Amino acid sequence: MAQRVPLNGKYSPKSSEQSSDTSERSGNVNGILGKTRQAPPAGADDIVPDKIMIAVVGPTGSGKSTFIRVATGVDVAIGDELEPCTSEISMIKLPNSELSENDIIFIDTPGFDTLEVSESDILKQLSDFLRSTFKEKAVLSGLLYFHRISTNRKTGFPQYQSSVLKRLVGTGHGPLKKVILVTTAWDEVDEATGESREEQLKDDHGYWKPMIDQGSRFQRFKGSRESAFTLIKPFVDQANQRFKNARDLERKKVTNRFRSEIRRLGQDQQKLLREINGELKNPEGRANLQALRKEYEELKSSSNHLLDTISAVWDHLG
Repeated sequence: MAQRVPLNGKYSPKSSEQSSDTSERSGNVNGILGKTRQAPPAGADDIVPDKIMIAVVGPTGSGKSTFIRVATGVDVAIGDELEPCTSEISMIKLPNSELSENDIIFIDTPGFDTLEVSESDILKQLSDFLRSTFKEKAVLSGLLYFHRISTNRKTGFPQYQSSVLKRLVGTGHGPLKKVILVTTAWDEVDEATGESREEQLKDDHGYWKPMIDQGSRFQRFKGSRESAFTLIKPFVDQANQRFKNARDLERKKVTNRFRSEIRRLGQDQQKLLREINGELKNPEGRANLQALRKEYEELKSSSNHLLDTISAVWDHLG
C-alpha cells in the first residue's frame, strides 16, 4: 500500500532555517520524518539511493493531488484553483508496483500561482528539501509540471528558472528530458479548444518553448491509473536501468574480489599439502605433521566461510 510521509508535518524555508535538530541533517529517522497517514513512519533510508523520486509541481488546482491519488491509491486532499490544499512538501511512497520492484516516491509540493507562493518559491523549497533531508546528494528521477488545459492562462517556469530545474534533475546530457509538462482537465474543454491551447503553450517562448527545445515534452493526463503510469514510465525505466547498471558494477567488483581471495586460499592449500606430503616422507619431520594438519583444517574452515559469504552476497545482489 502506498504511504504518505510528511516531513515533520510541514516543510518551509522558515522552518528549515530555524531548525536546530542536527538529527535532521544526519539522516536520523525520528528527526526527519513524522508519522505516516496509513503506515508506520518511513525514514530517509527508505527514500534514497535506490528509490525513484518524482516531484509533482504546478499551480493550485492543476490536478497534482488527483494524479497522486490515482497513481498511488492514497487519499490525498484535493484543492481548487482558488484555495490550495497542500501547504507543505510531503512524500508519498508507492512500493513495489508493476512498474518497478524499487519504491517510487512522489514528492508533493504546495500549489503556487498565488500572491503568497510563486514558481520560484516552490523550486527553492524543493531544492532545500532535498538538500536538508538526505545526507547524500539527491537528484530527482523526474519532475511533472501540471497545467489545466481548461484554464486559458499562461503558467510554468520562466526561462530563467531552467538552471534551477537542471540542478534538481541532474546536469547530465539533456537533463530537461526529465521534465514532463502535464496537461489536465481535458474533459472540461472540447478537443479543438484544448489542442489549440496546447499549441499556444508549446510556442510560448517565455515559458515552455525553451524547455521543449532542451528536451521537455508535453503529455496529457486523462485521469486513469493507466494514464498516470504512462506519464512516469520513462522516468521509472531510466531509473531501473541505472539501478541495474549499479548492481552489475557491484557484482563485477565483488566477483573480482572473491576470485582473488579464492585463488589465494587455493594456493595456500596447495602449499600446505606439499608440506604435509614432504613431512610424511621424512621420518624426522613427523613431529611437525600435527601442526601442519591443524593449519590445513583452519584453512579449510576459512575456505568454507568464504563460500558461505559469497553465497550470501550473491543472494543480496540478486
